[in-house]
Amino acid sequence: MTTQTIHNSTQLKSELPKLGRVVIIDDNESDLELLRATLQQNFILDAATDGASGFELALEVKPDCIVSDVRMPEMSGFTLLKKIRTHQDLSDIPVILLTALDEPSDKVQGYDLMADLYLTKPIDINELLAAVRSLTRLHRKRKPEDGEIAEPNQGISGDDQSFLNRLITVIHSNISNPDFKVEDLAKAVFSSRRQLERRLKELEHITPAQYIRQIRLEEAKKLIAIGAYKNIQELSQRVGLRDAKHFSKIFKSQYGYAPIPKP
Repeated sequence: MTTQTIHNSTQLKSELPKLGRVVIIDDNESDLELLRATLQQNFILDAATDGASGFELALEVKPDCIVSDVRMPEMSGFTLLKKIRTHQDLSDIPVILLTALDEPSDKVQGYDLMADLYLTKPIDINELLAAVRSLTRLHRKRKPEDGEIAEPNQGISGDDQSFLNRLITVIHSNISNPDFKVEDLAKAVFSSRRQLERRLKELEHITPAQYIRQIRLEEAKKLIAIGAYKNIQELSQRVGLRDAKHFSKIFKSQYGYAPIPKP
């Protein structure tokens, strides 16, 4: 299958500004055209006709939202969603699944894999457009700048803000402990692992493991800024990461530069 890409960013400046970038994936050409017609005025679109091509496309363009059919050749929408949720560069991207089969078991599987929305064909285009607008806006608002953890959202409730503050406090109190895991974090805030995953997914579009890692890396960045360590090994240990080589790799991936000690 070939991958189709629409570069709306090159169109005339007189058009309305785009709200974000969306990858659409469907092996049915007429359905793909419907998605294009619904979304092209508001979004930069990239399109693929199967799950495997769609995954590679998402890796390339890092969209703000992905809209994918479920039943496709090469890779189904469920398999695609599972790969997205377990890939560090894509896991926080909102995903809307589309299907012609209104089977409860399919919906359960989709939501268990952390789909943001599950819509049945024929699609209500107004519902789809509203959903993509909302999810894209939320993703762009929460997207970290320069590798920083995004600031807590102003629109969340006081209870949710308190919950996020407790998470950060607990992680910082265990920052140098390499054995501190997701289960420990859930226990410390009196939550089950599944509840913690769902709540962080809802509030920050991130998994607990990624959240812990981001705070570790953010602490490392602060230590680098003040020169409060002697070498990479010491730095990685101070933020609870045993393998200095792996630490350097994920730090560079997060911030775009290697964690080099100040002279």
